[in-house]
Amino acid sequence: MTPRLNIAIDSLALHGAAAFDADAFAASLGGELARLLADSPVPGRAVALEELRVELPGALDSAALGVAVAHALFAQLRGGAP
Repeated sequence: MTPRLNIAIDSLALHGAAAFDADAFAASLGGELARLLADSPVPGRAVALEELRVELPGALDSAALGVAVAHALFAQLRGGAP
């Protein structure tokens, strides 16, 4: 049986994003998290984040933003800082 990871995002606020494509963001976030987890699974545990701050290097498109958020979220799932 393949382990499953369920992630629920109740709200998402992006400050400083000029143009935003929610579909591109969601696809890249999900795809990058799947790739990261396939390469390095995390221990099964519940994690609740009130806030996840991600420092971004300059302007990113929606897909690149999804990848950056995936890396920050993955770091938190592994128990470290992004």
